[in-house]
Parts: sequence; C-alpha cells; structure tokens
Amino acid sequence: MKVNEFFRWIFKLREKREEGWVIERRVLKRRAIDQVTSPAIEVTNVAGNNKMTSERTAKLVDAILEAWTKCLKPPYGSGEFSPDDGSTDCNRFVHEVCVKLGFAGFEGLRANKMFELMDKDDHWLDVSGATAAYYANLGGLIVAAWKNPDPDKSGHVAIVRPGMAGSSAQWDVSTKDIPKIANVGPAQTCRLDRGANFAFGKDSRPTYFFWTVSLKKDI
Repeated sequence: MKVNEFFRWIFKLREKREEGWVIERRVLKRRAIDQVTSPAIEVTNVAGNNKMTSERTAKLVDAILEAWTKCLKPPYGSGEFSPDDGSTDCNRFVHEVCVKLGFAGFEGLRANKMFELMDKDDHWLDVSGATAAYYANLGGLIVAAWKNPDPDKSGHVAIVRPGMAGSSAQWDVSTKDIPKIANVGPAQTCRLDRGANFAFGKDSRPTYFFWTVSLKKDI
C-alpha cells in the first residue's frame, strides 16, 4: 500500500465505521472457535444486539483514531507521540485510548508496568489472538502488551482494533490468531493496517489483555 493510499484509507475509517463495519462484521456472525466462556464475561446479549455492537465499535474506532493520529507528522497529525529524538509514546497512546473508553489506570505508567498491572488485575483477561479480534469487533477494549525481560529497557503496548485476524510466518502461526492492531512507534511503524506481528518482534510476542468491563459498561 502506497503512503497516499494508506492515509486515504485511514481517514475513510470513520466513514466505514458509520456503515457498521459491514465487511468485518462477518466475524460477529460466527463465534470465534476459542471464545472465552468465563461467567465473569457477559457478552451474549451484546453480541446479539447489532445496534449496540455497532455503537460500541464506532466508539472504539473513534477513540483509536483520535489518539493514533498524534503519532503522524503534520499535516496528518500533531506528531506528539513520535518526537524527533527517536523516542516513542506507545504507552501514552494506549492510555489515551483507554481513558476514552473508561479505564484510567495507566496514568504515568510505562509499557512494562502496564503489563504488570493488567497481569494482576482480574478485570483484564489474558485471551488468544483470535478471541482478541472477536471482542475488538464487538467494540471491546484489548491491549496487546509485551514486557521486556530486561527491567532497564522498554516493553511495548498497542491497541487491538476491529478487523479480521490473520496468520504469521514470522511467529509460525498458520491459524487466524494474529489480530489487527493500532500501533504507535517510530514513524515507519505507526500503522493501522497491520497485524500484531508487525509491531512486536519475532521474540517478543505480546499477551492480549481484554478489559472485560468494556463490554458491560453503558455506551
């Protein structure tokens, strides 16, 4: 995809979500094979209500776009999340999206600490990539997170966006278990059109944390 085509695709996302993500909602018509059935997650009514699902998904897409464009340099965005010193603000991006969707617990945390918080919080459930894609299509909040084993180095976080899950030769995954993500990083990795394998290295596969409250909250 050429750069200009990519940006046209980005800004058409708002139009596309108004149509209810007609193409991607095929996912809603079939349950993910590995759908989580924990009694702590009451999603049956949500999945069965197309109007509510469309509104939740629209809210998720808007939250992602409003925060994600800050990683783009002018005239496409402010560049706030991609400073010229080479550092990146994946944590601030994820925090901003989460705040818009009702979770403010990441304030001031870096990626490694965000991972630790979700790993210990019962409201954040570790799910598979296919399940992460399923819940994102319902408008659920899912954070892809990798904790760096070196405590002196940064980890990475991203947001799972609505879309069809895919496979990855890099991770030797032949099943549809790699969700699409909204990623903030160095300029060349600020993308919305790639899977999680694009943003996380071969040896740094993320954990997908689903905030179960996001499908219980009123819109």
